[in-house]
Amino acid sequence: MILFLCEQDDESARLVAEALTRRGQRVVTFDHGRYPAEAAISVRTSRTDGWRAELRGPAGSFFLSDVRAAYVRSLGMPRASTAVTDPLVRSYLVAEAREHLYDLWAALRSHGCFWLPGAPNDLGPAQRKVDQLARAQRLGLAVPDTLMSNDPEAVLEFHRAHEGRAVSKLVGSALPTVGRGRVLRYTERLRSRDLHDLDGVRVGPTIYQALVPKAYEVRATVVGGRVLAAAIDSQATNRTRVDWRRYDLGHTPHRAIQLPASIESRLVALCRSFGLSYGAIDLIVTPEGEHVFLELNPAGQWQWIEQMTGLPISDAIADELEAGATRVATGAVA
Repeated sequence: MILFLCEQDDESARLVAEALTRRGQRVVTFDHGRYPAEAAISVRTSRTDGWRAELRGPAGSFFLSDVRAAYVRSLGMPRASTAVTDPLVRSYLVAEAREHLYDLWAALRSHGCFWLPGAPNDLGPAQRKVDQLARAQRLGLAVPDTLMSNDPEAVLEFHRAHEGRAVSKLVGSALPTVGRGRVLRYTERLRSRDLHDLDGVRVGPTIYQALVPKAYEVRATVVGGRVLAAAIDSQATNRTRVDWRRYDLGHTPHRAIQLPASIESRLVALCRSFGLSYGAIDLIVTPEGEHVFLELNPAGQWQWIEQMTGLPISDAIADELEAGATRVATGAVA
């Protein structure tokens, strides 16, 4: 059995689940956001039988002992029952539920389950950008000159050193949710007018990077030992020149490409250094043809790449999950 941790209406998860189902694999889903309000978990331990966990939710019930592989698509926050109205009690219940879930997934990992991209407790460290850059550089990948700081003088010096050609970006992804929407912050040019009042720099760290000239950008989707790469012509429209995540898909050509073998091997090694079996990696290709690493997202989206380029990413993920489940079932886990 293969477990999907995702929302019930996750379209990308559905594509992979359908590919696995066609191969005769049983897929079950569990949504963090349904627990404990709409789902129940019972974990039993005994001296004679070890531990056993049963999960019951809107999508059905199953035992964790039957799970051989797991795909982490999204790990939303648990949700307390509407019967609990006190805000403090609701907050407490959500925190307890989250702790219980992560405890459960850690136990599943320790019992040999294969995880893609990795077990939930292992994903946090893989998202730390300074460590990513350091590892990428050690592996021989080119990286931009980078400063992470909340020191106005350091930011001013960095801006001057790069003759004003610099960008700013988030350290992490801890952006707040407002109502039903989420606050977004794209990579932005660091302009001279931004330096007139740098007091705001002190309130928290920000990443600053030298502006790397772009011929085009690359989203490289690493699945196991495979690299499925797409060129994104972000320079075709002003909207996406600095950050292609502003999405102007109708005017931003995408195409499947083959990266140099030396780059592919380094990207696979980078993912493996974090214990990941999947990673969405962003690169810049300069006009001179140099490949410059920007960042790795262990839970990066891929469906629009598959739709626009025909790259078989959903099948590759299904292949990796199926192979992982088979290794666990046969005791061939490395």
